[in-house]
Amino acid sequence: MPLWMMEDEDFHRGLQRRVTVNFDCTLSTSRIVMQLNNTIRVTTRNFLRRRREASKKFHDNLVVILTQVSLFVMAYAADTINTFRIDDIVDENRRTKRLKRNVASVFGFKSWEENMLLQH
Repeated sequence: MPLWMMEDEDFHRGLQRRVTVNFDCTLSTSRIVMQLNNTIRVTTRNFLRRRREASKKFHDNLVVILTQVSLFVMAYAADTINTFRIDDIVDENRRTKRLKRNVASVFGFKSWEENMLLQH
């Protein structure tokens, strides 16, 4: 299960609902663990399916916007999409830098930025 999914509020609500409905205290411990594992798998699968469907619907709406609307709406949609893409790129760069710093600190290496500062 991806880490970002565990932080999602919809996933938490779905998992809590399924655990509440499916929990049976009369089962043995091993059966409860197996049932919990199955509940998590089903909730994860359904959550990812809903996300894919929402993404597909969003993409289909974008296609309709870009093919059937005025130039103003097309320009606005393009600006919105580019803003989201820029945010995604910035987030990815932050994650990459954080990962490089963590790896460097674990192995005792200095990051590229620290080496540049030491040279000047």
